[in-house]
Amino acid sequence: MALPSKIAVLANCQGQPITKFISACLDGFDATYISNNARTGDFASPETILETLGTFDVLVYHPLGAEHGAISEAAIRQAYPQLPIIRLAYIFNSGTMSLGYAPFSGKNSYGEVFGEEAIIAMIQQGLSPAQIATRFEQGDGLPSLPDRFRADLNTLRQRERGFELKITDFIAENYHDSFLFLTHNHPTAALFRPLFRRLTALIAPEQLAALEQRIDALPPSTYDLPPTGGAISPFDAKVQNYRFGYHSDYQKKQAHLIDLVWRKHALGEDVKPSVYASLITVPDAI
Repeated sequence: MALPSKIAVLANCQGQPITKFISACLDGFDATYISNNARTGDFASPETILETLGTFDVLVYHPLGAEHGAISEAAIRQAYPQLPIIRLAYIFNSGTMSLGYAPFSGKNSYGEVFGEEAIIAMIQQGLSPAQIATRFEQGDGLPSLPDRFRADLNTLRQRERGFELKITDFIAENYHDSFLFLTHNHPTAALFRPLFRRLTALIAPEQLAALEQRIDALPPSTYDLPPTGGAISPFDAKVQNYRFGYHSDYQKKQAHLIDLVWRKHALGEDVKPSVYASLITVPDAI
């Protein structure tokens, strides 16, 4: 592949750190992030995006189906048959913690709490929020978290089959030892780093020798995807065999998510999305 100068990153929020990495770390490259959905923000019309893609040398892309019109993979390939496309899957795993949170999901008025089915079942059994929190802390009667993790990992593996840029194997080999997910779809720097290395191997392999030092120099703001209120508990760390620890404030964060589900499903309130205020940091060591 001839060395390109302009790269479009057409993706959801996961494309933002990738864009920053390319522009900051790879000589001769200038990357532009293009949002592929309104929820992420700054979303232009699909037709406008398709026209804009004609000004780029390479596209890094979360593939989209026909329902997305002009920014579907088929439409882009038809419009620009010579445009090199590097496809990577949307990284998602709801099984990294017992209770995760997607505040912008349309499933409920408050969004979606991953693990909420267990909360709802406990509500139907007549348990109070405090009793439910105890159940989650002890792992009493919860569906298998490792099974949920493996199911989502297998889905990701299927999605990225045939893609140019893959990451499932790294997740499978390293999730016990490295804190890879802030949320179900917000990777940490520990997951973006190997993604950066693999992308570099595809578009600028001659720059791999100097890459680690350049990645080390990236500011923390490169990885500015926010947490949304979920937390790894000691129970999660135990059943997932996490060797990096758990969050010290997991009880407050789990109680907050249980409260959202409780107020909606036990009291019938119109509960709005609510992200627990304090930021989630790297888990404390066990």
